[in-house]
Amino acid sequence: MRSILFVLLSIAAAAYAGEPAARFAPNPKLSGLAEKSALLVSEGYKGDGNVLDYSGIVYDPHRHRFYAFGGGHATRKFPNSVHEFDPASLQWTELSPDISPKEYTRENALFDAEKKPLGGLRFQGKIYASSRHTYDGLVVPPNQSLMICTQLVGEIGGSYLDGTVYKECYKGSGLWAFDPVKREWSVSKKAGLAMNHVGSAVWPKEPDWIYFYAQAGTFRAVNWKTEEVRDLGKIPKGLPYSYAGLDYFPDEEALVALPRGPKENPQNKIFCKYDLKSGQWTTVETQGEAPATHDCNAVYDPRNRVFVAYSDGDFFYFSPRENRWYKTGSGAEALVGEKIIRHRHDYDPVNNVHLIVGRGWKTVAFKLSDTPGSLPGTAK
Repeated sequence: MRSILFVLLSIAAAAYAGEPAARFAPNPKLSGLAEKSALLVSEGYKGDGNVLDYSGIVYDPHRHRFYAFGGGHATRKFPNSVHEFDPASLQWTELSPDISPKEYTRENALFDAEKKPLGGLRFQGKIYASSRHTYDGLVVPPNQSLMICTQLVGEIGGSYLDGTVYKECYKGSGLWAFDPVKREWSVSKKAGLAMNHVGSAVWPKEPDWIYFYAQAGTFRAVNWKTEEVRDLGKIPKGLPYSYAGLDYFPDEEALVALPRGPKENPQNKIFCKYDLKSGQWTTVETQGEAPATHDCNAVYDPRNRVFVAYSDGDFFYFSPRENRWYKTGSGAEALVGEKIIRHRHDYDPVNNVHLIVGRGWKTVAFKLSDTPGSLPGTAK
């Protein structure tokens, strides 16, 4: 039993680190992409498109799936459905339905023991995370197939709900988790764990702890099992103004963000790194052809050991060894139809491709390279 468990944990750890898990077969349509090329792999899905409003996606290495959850209080739709993309079939599926805004009543709201709102509701005997923009607030822990949301419920976007009830009952900050197999939500016992306009990531050495920051500058780690909180101080000055994402950098056991720069100097491209061992941030200027990194992900590509971002209608990659950006010339904008896709970007280690999702669920795959070191700034 112990040896079987060790193998399973090793496979999960390898998948999280970006190495293809042996139990998942590559999809030739994805794995066979040429270097620096993009391909539209899915369109026409009829799921609620409002889910993608100012929200993100996240990859689950345990099931080899991508999840989308979010939407907006400004869309008049109040979407809170969960959707799944399967790289094997290249199909999207709804895992959990939208709950109508009319159900956001005082009676249906969920509170903790101190009567603070958790940011969800009860409907037909089940609980659901309520509608919210998720930004970079979706994570999957390396030791369990769960989609955890670190983003709280924000401001109401219109008069279609009772403003008083919304403020008192639904502007909640519980930590929500979705089980994609059971298709069920669970929530922390107490409010105050989630934050606003977040970037979030997990350190595999501490699989139960989620690291994330808020736009206001608060930086913390939360244990999603025990609900313990570590106050990690303030983030660098540039991060709060850019809604930057956060990603794990295994080469240096660090967390990184590629924000646009301080508010007073938004064109100053900077690289921020948080050393998980020392607990220190470092910030340096970058070189090369940097994209506008306002409100977009920097996703680690473990095959080539660089960070990839989609912005300005193209894929760019950042080499931490050279401290330099490179533009790929992928032509992806013609496929996805947008210059920026917020945080709807993550990496598929089985097929070695990046996946981005545009409006109308247009899903585009991008291959940087299958041969580390073949492109400037990349490495084995």
